[in-house]
Amino acid sequence: MSGYIKYEAFLFLLAVGTGAFLFLIYEFLRVLRELIPHHPAVTACEDICYWMSAGIFLFSVIYQCNKGIIRCFFFLGCIFGAWLCSVTFAPPLKKGMEIILGIPVNFVKFSTKRLLFFIKRCNIFVCYLGNRQERTRKRRSLELKKSKKKKNRRKIANNYIGMAAISVVALILLGSLAIGSVDMRDQVAVYDARAAELEEKIENEKERTKEIDAQKEYMETDEYAAEVARDRLGLVKDNEIVFEEEK
Repeated sequence: MSGYIKYEAFLFLLAVGTGAFLFLIYEFLRVLRELIPHHPAVTACEDICYWMSAGIFLFSVIYQCNKGIIRCFFFLGCIFGAWLCSVTFAPPLKKGMEIILGIPVNFVKFSTKRLLFFIKRCNIFVCYLGNRQERTRKRRSLELKKSKKKKNRRKIANNYIGMAAISVVALILLGSLAIGSVDMRDQVAVYDARAAELEEKIENEKERTKEIDAQKEYMETDEYAAEVARDRLGLVKDNEIVFEEEK
């Protein structure tokens, strides 16, 4: 066998191996997607990166092994290698990868679930404490409102009682003032009567004083002295004639 045929066979086997390798890499991505759900946008980005990397890898192999000369059988060998790997090595390798990758993935999922469960329980506990504090605060606020209402009611009742007491005191004062005014009116009437009586007595005394003054003035006159001498002493004037009654 010539060296050229050997070289071509080597290139074909290399293409088969390259196709199988790229197929196994894509199977790894598929298994990873099955174990870890991906968003469609992330899946599209992974596919774009994979095919770009696969193209760059193929052209680098062609450049290194065939001096950059593109051969059609090389691409056919890649396709054949991918198909051969899919029907022979891919199913058991896929199961193995699922088992191997499933261990850390399941561990991470289990740990995440437990962590989320713990966080959820913590959130529930925090919410319970918050609700408890909120209920306590509401209860205290209600108690404060009730106490304020009671105090306001007491204040209103005390105000009513104070107003009633003031009203009673005012009525008593008004009654006492009314009674006192009646008594004062009676006393004023009595005092007015006494004043009138006293004024009358004063007038009488004034009249008597005038009479006494007049009598005093008359007693100081000569006529009074002549009258007293005539009546008491029996004296008469020179030109007077005395007449006596017969007994």
